[in-house]
Amino acid sequence: MLGKCNCCWQVHCKRSLILIKMTCSNCSSLYPGRQEVLVGSDGPWVLPVAMKSPPSITLSLPVMANSKQVVVAACGVSEKYPQGKSEGMRRAVAAEDESLESFPAVGLREVATWVMDEAAASKLGDAYTKN
Repeated sequence: MLGKCNCCWQVHCKRSLILIKMTCSNCSSLYPGRQEVLVGSDGPWVLPVAMKSPPSITLSLPVMANSKQVVVAACGVSEKYPQGKSEGMRRAVAAEDESLESFPAVGLREVATWVMDEAAASKLGDAYTKN
């Protein structure tokens, strides 16, 4: 349902688990430099993603962040991306110069459990790797 719930959205949106797809350029189809990343807790819960073809929808960052457990996952490599999602994960988890506007996954830093394969973690350094 599209819409706003200014008085009690946090109660209604408290889900047990949300699993979020992460790429090198976006977080659950929230793209850098777009106004929808700035939607606050008083804004719509569901947002259009007109950049994709066909268009789709996504949840706002406040709705994602309000789950009891937030898991951001990134894995896999390809010829085009031999280091997988390493640059995206570096920007999301460790880069001090990133903001919500420049890389939306920054908005989940404090609440998410980050799950990634070795390729995706390759630019994070020893402080972030678990042996």
